[in-house]
Amino acid sequence: MLLATFVIFLQAGRGNCIGPNTGISNQHESFESVATKMKDDKLDHPAYKHIYNKYLAVRSGSSSKGLRILEIGLGCVNNVAYGKGHSYTPGRSLRVWQAWLPSAEIHMAEWDKECAEKFRPELGNKLYVGDQGDASFLQTIVDANGPHYFDVIIDDGGHAFNHMKVSFSVLFAKALKRGGLYIMEDTEGSFIGTNSNSPIVGSPMHMATDLANALTMYGRGGHNPDTRPFNEIHGVPSTVIRQKLVLSVDFYEDAVIFTKKPIAGSQAMPASLIVQ
Repeated sequence: MLLATFVIFLQAGRGNCIGPNTGISNQHESFESVATKMKDDKLDHPAYKHIYNKYLAVRSGSSSKGLRILEIGLGCVNNVAYGKGHSYTPGRSLRVWQAWLPSAEIHMAEWDKECAEKFRPELGNKLYVGDQGDASFLQTIVDANGPHYFDVIIDDGGHAFNHMKVSFSVLFAKALKRGGLYIMEDTEGSFIGTNSNSPIVGSPMHMATDLANALTMYGRGGHNPDTRPFNEIHGVPSTVIRQKLVLSVDFYEDAVIFTKKPIAGSQAMPASLIVQ
């Protein structure tokens, strides 16, 4: 029986653009080390260093050749919704991937056109400008690269519920390779304003927990979960459920990682056995 994995870390995050020439030797560096040098706000979430070391350290340095990554969010606009008060510098995460995964193919999506276009000279057609809550914009990313192109998709965009769910619904089903990883950051917003241990109805964490519950039903004598709630509440395509495309749902502090079921006879993205 396929089971969801719950991993919880109880440890309690962008201005001027920074250039691509980092000068960092990444062959033996951890994600945390590179992100610290880049002053990437991902380190405001202590669990993220564990997440990225676990799932991507085995592909760091020269092993990143052939890896295709799409990240939503260049960090062009301050996120005032959660009161973080950061003076973000656009492109910090991009610089982390370029330094830590130097041979990977990095694609970025951003809705702030004026800011995003500053990165056009280096990213070229690997930069997509539009609203992540617009399914038609997301479809242009799929069309530009062909279906099931990316090994890893990271949502560090606007963090609005609809944005996160629409992005997942389109990109997980159409843009992510079988066996690939979909990393949804900043899921803590699903609980803001509640006085319970349950996420807000219709929030990204509500969707994630429903998908995790669906996994436990896959092995019940061939019983398939009802696809209607996923369509009506979360907008998840019924094919994701009917074809059992979700292999696992891993829960961390402020993030969820969805692994897409690999094609028979192949393996999912390998994870590190040692988490730093």
